[in-house]
Formats: sequence, structure tokens, C-alpha cells
Amino acid sequence: MQAYRSFVLSLASALVLTAGSAVAAPLPFTGTLSVAFSDFGAGPAFVGSGVGSSAGGVGSPVTVPAGFLSITSTVAAPITPPALGMSLITVPASPGAPITNAAGSFAPGSFPNGGTLGGAMANNALARFWFAPTTTQPCTGGCPAGTVPLKYFGGGGTGMGVLAGIPLTIVGAVWSNLGVDETTPTRVLKLQEVSGGIPHTLTVTAFDKRTPGGQGTLQLVAPVSVVLLGGGLGVLPAAGVLTLEFVPEPGTLVLVGAGMIGLVAYGRRRVRG
Repeated sequence: MQAYRSFVLSLASALVLTAGSAVAAPLPFTGTLSVAFSDFGAGPAFVGSGVGSSAGGVGSPVTVPAGFLSITSTVAAPITPPALGMSLITVPASPGAPITNAAGSFAPGSFPNGGTLGGAMANNALARFWFAPTTTQPCTGGCPAGTVPLKYFGGGGTGMGVLAGIPLTIVGAVWSNLGVDETTPTRVLKLQEVSGGIPHTLTVTAFDKRTPGGQGTLQLVAPVSVVLLGGGLGVLPAAGVLTLEFVPEPGTLVLVGAGMIGLVAYGRRRVRG
């Protein structure tokens, strides 16, 4: 019996070491990147998957590879209700020019909006805004209202665009977890701005629901300001939301499970012998 207890302790130690090495191992994930402009309704969203790394629980570093988003078809999102006469946002893509992302590396640090985990991950998407067809604007499928590059959503920096004929300055931001931690795993940020005398409110949420093994879901946000006519017409709030769900590698689980069964069987044979 004493020998069997010793074997169980040895097995437990081996499992701890195995779990420790699994934390650092690559993990498959699915990712969703969505963009919201003011309170215009749900914006365009892109979905992809790949193999990245998630080093542990809440607040631990994360990496994702370039190109896990590879969207080859145009993404469209209605503006409901229409705003400033605009009723549609499209993000064009084609097999020859897919929507893709740069590599992302999110680590502890000091980030805007109180973030304690974050980093940059840009993308090459370009949002196009459309007016609805009317008797004065008889465009087939809608009339173009302007374009906004999306690389500043999570990539940081400042860029230019145009919306309903108004020049824009996009003040970008990198991804941030808004300071979530073990005691407060979810945080909500309310963005409030005024443009053209109209108040706008946009709410975004960050959370970290990962286990010590690095599995689970992490959501980061990138609040962005869209300045109209150099500030003369006010500011629209906008934001990117990045959701990453890490799952265990099925093959690894099978191997570890088989190894455990084999070790237990071997230990029992030794004890009985």
C-alpha cells in the first residue's frame, strides 16, 4: 500500500509537470474582430481561426499569428436606423485581396483606458459607407458616402477618411483589456461624444475568462475617436472588439489521457507484484 501511495504521488508530480509544459504550448483558437461606428447599430465583423499562445489565466500574455483572418468575400452590415442618410457599411474583399490581420502580441503593461494587458494588431480592411437609393440619388445598390480605413482600430496611429462628404480624422488605439483582473473579470466602457449637436453613446465590454491552463475566452477593445471636420462638427465614438477563444489541442488531450491510463495500470501491476 505504501508503495502504491508513493506511485500516486509520483504520478501527481508528473501531471503537474505535464500541465506546466502544456501552458506554454501552442493552442488552437477562434477569433472574431468586429467594428462599431457610434451607435449606428452592429458593424462589420470578421471571423477566423488559427494556432496561437495563451500563457495562463486572467491577464497572462497572448499571441496570435498574422493572417488568421483571411476573408475573401465582401462583408456588409446595415446601419439601423439610417444615420446621416447612410444605410449600409461594406468591407470589400476578394480571393486576390482578402481581409487579413497583422500578428498580435498582447502582454501586460500600461495601456489607455486603464488597460493592464494589450498590444497592437492592425488589419488591412477598408470600410465603405453608402446612402440609400432615393429619387434624388438613383444609384443602383446605393450611393457611396465615404470610406474609412480600419487599420487604426487596434493598430493605433492617426489617419484620414471621409463620411457623407465630411473629412474625418481617425484617432486610433491599440487593443486593451480595460484593466480586468481576477476580482473584476469583466469591465464596461461607455464612450460618449457629440457630433452635429447630436449626442452619441457607444458601449464596449472587455473580459478575460481564461483558466490557469490558458484556455477560455479573452475579449479586448480598441476605443477610437472619429473627429469630424477637424472637430468643427464634433466627434463620433467608434471601437473595435477582438474576441479570442482558446481551446485545448484534442490530440494533446488524447495523448495525456492515454499516458495517465498506462501509468496507473503499470503502477498497479508493480504494487501487486
